[in-house]
Amino acid sequence: MCFTEINRIVRIKLRNNISVSARFILQIIKISLLVGFLIIKVEYANSQSNISIKLNTLTYQITEPQTNIINRTLSDNGKLALEPGVVFSYDAYASPTAALHISQAFIFDKASHLAGATGLMVKFRIIKYYQHSFYVAFGTSLHYRQTWENIDGYLPESAYKESSDWQYKFNWLSGEIEYNYYINKMNDLSFSVLHIQAETVGFAIGIKHWISKHQRKKRGCVSCPGLH
Repeated sequence: MCFTEINRIVRIKLRNNISVSARFILQIIKISLLVGFLIIKVEYANSQSNISIKLNTLTYQITEPQTNIINRTLSDNGKLALEPGVVFSYDAYASPTAALHISQAFIFDKASHLAGATGLMVKFRIIKYYQHSFYVAFGTSLHYRQTWENIDGYLPESAYKESSDWQYKFNWLSGEIEYNYYINKMNDLSFSVLHIQAETVGFAIGIKHWISKHQRKKRGCVSCPGLH
């Protein structure tokens, strides 16, 4: 095989890999642009907001896991596992009970690979009673992980698509359940059950810090007769 032919094959393979990675990156860019636009819209209307940082601890896989490649399982069937990580989130309120919820999680999955999840949801307060509050969130999420294809014994899963050295899954319907316990005026102890991977829920605990609890006042009508 001549040098020209080898060079042509290499260029084709590189172009294919770049195009797959570019599509994956483009999806993340689209989500980021949408998140930025919604933050601006919500923040313009209302200044009530908070940030959270939580530690992900245990996870539970809804479907049957591949137990032969899991190295941090806590149950015989492999569904309960230890997947440590951190979850960041931001809430911007449009009303006292509804907010735009943005989350970003990074974990070491049950196969000791780096994984993550980016979520964009609408969050609702269901209950507030003394020091207790309960929220639910619904929306979309993008889950991704370093590919498991290089693990001996791994069987391809329909839940994930391939993109170079990563596997990913976009979910139109995702969710989170959150319980908060009031500590002081600006901080809550927070517990979450969240959609951490494509077929897995995670259990996280951490602190919620209120940037502001004051709603922005609406401007009066400057053209109304009563104001002249």
